[in-house]
Amino acid sequence: MGTILLGAARLTACQTTAEPAPAIVSKTSPDALKTLSMAVSSALGNRDVVLTPGQIEGRTSITVPPLDLARRRGALIDGRSQIRPDHFDIMKAGPRAYLIHRETGKEIDLKGVTLKTAVTP
Repeated sequence: MGTILLGAARLTACQTTAEPAPAIVSKTSPDALKTLSMAVSSALGNRDVVLTPGQIEGRTSITVPPLDLARRRGALIDGRSQIRPDHFDIMKAGPRAYLIHRETGKEIDLKGVTLKTAVTP
């Protein structure tokens, strides 16, 4: 009986992983902006997305406004759009850096982007 419990304890110890936490981009380099833009674009069906430093510096999330309806349909639209923006949470779990698309729950890995865990008040 003692051997079985010891084996279970070893198995549990090997399975521990870092908890996911909100994060911010450590270095807003052109390469980081390109990687983030491509990840968001991919999640939005390859929509043209170009993020700026102001959209990500010091933030734990990215908000992408909807496409302009007039451009999408080629005509002027009166009234308010019912289309909502897309939101992406910047996350870190151990060495893994990734985005979570809030509207779909889809996770997108960020290769080559350095994140640091956000400090919560």
